[in-house]
Amino acid sequence: MNKKQTEPEIKELGKFFSTIQGESDRGTVLLVASILDEWLFEILKSYLIQDKVSEDLLSGFAAPLGTFSSRIKACYSLSLIEKEEFDLIEVIRKIRNEFGHNWQDISFKSPKIKGQLDKLSWYGPEDIDESSRTDRSKFDFAATNILVNLIWRKRLVAKERIQMRIWPNKS
Repeated sequence: MNKKQTEPEIKELGKFFSTIQGESDRGTVLLVASILDEWLFEILKSYLIQDKVSEDLLSGFAAPLGTFSSRIKACYSLSLIEKEEFDLIEVIRKIRNEFGHNWQDISFKSPKIKGQLDKLSWYGPEDIDESSRTDRSKFDFAATNILVNLIWRKRLVAKERIQMRIWPNKS
């Protein structure tokens, strides 16, 4: 790759940051969950054998791995994401469900959301003092951290793609 070209992953991060800037709490959460879901899909697709059956598992009507929740669990069960990443994405999924299924006014200050945010570590710069750390910034830094991991993980997983096997001792 020539020095003047930008890695596609860096471009993806740039799109992510520009997309969530200025969004409401609800908009940010829904966008983050959607982007994470998309990257989990890409990771699974990069890992599974290249076949229509694999495609049907991931997308289409009643796809077994067609939901955010099932993709999180599949990626963890296949060791494509680590336990800490699984836990972080699960918290984001639960926050997404609160925002997505609640039509009333809801924000990062809402008790159920705050309870989930309390489960997250601080992923931002350590020099930001405790009193300046907002619930929104805690969410944004956590989302950015996991997104960076997933974007690069796709490249690594693609190198480990499952290949169709021919099994010996068939009758």
